[in-house]
Amino acid sequence: MGPIVHLSEVEGLLEGCERLYESLSGAAKLQCMEPNLAATLTASTGGRIDVEIHITPDHMAEAHEFKGSIDQTFLPAIILQCRELLAEYPVRSPGHNND
Repeated sequence: MGPIVHLSEVEGLLEGCERLYESLSGAAKLQCMEPNLAATLTASTGGRIDVEIHITPDHMAEAHEFKGSIDQTFLPAIILQCRELLAEYPVRSPGHNND
């Protein structure tokens, strides 16, 4: 089995993006337990959001990095997609029956 993005990590990204969109300050992060993927969206000037993504199939032997920027107007689509994913696959609480 390969790397997995956990729903709680998507939930954290959603919450960060919502704060980022409301305040246009700070950062939103996809902080994965797996060392193979990380993404950060950071507020910059003029409504720009700086994006940094680190991804690799083998964190011990190689690294791949993407840096770029998007406009703040892209945040609602990211927020909506995270909400839709979490509506389809809700985060399960440990120790509870979430049928």
